[in-house]
Amino acid sequence: MKEMKKNELLFNIIVVLFVSLCFVYTGYNMFFRQRNLNVPNKNALKNIMNDINIGDSVDLVKKVYVKNKTESLEFNNKDPNFWTIGMPLEFGAGDWILFINFKDQVVKELRMRTSDGHENKPEGAPNDKK
Repeated sequence: MKEMKKNELLFNIIVVLFVSLCFVYTGYNMFFRQRNLNVPNKNALKNIMNDINIGDSVDLVKKVYVKNKTESLEFNNKDPNFWTIGMPLEFGAGDWILFINFKDQVVKELRMRTSDGHENKPEGAPNDKK
């Protein structure tokens, strides 16, 4: 009888360990995999922001984007005065979005932010240009 309880306890421990490892693996992939995949996107956004200056034309901004874009960057220019270039979402609001404001077809402001907040620039992002 005691031998049966020991085997049952050992089986339960193995099952709990297996399930725990599955959760750890799944959680790691869900939370941190995208962070690693976004490294080239962050570098591309830095390059785009660094290559654009206040006063640059809409056409020049398009050329800079095309030169530096990655496959997964998301470009939105539906509003002629306010464009965004972002990357896939990242857990913990680690994804970056480049905000480009135009007036009279020229750049007036560039800001890098996260999807979580439009007030603070992300760590490692270039300084705002106004």
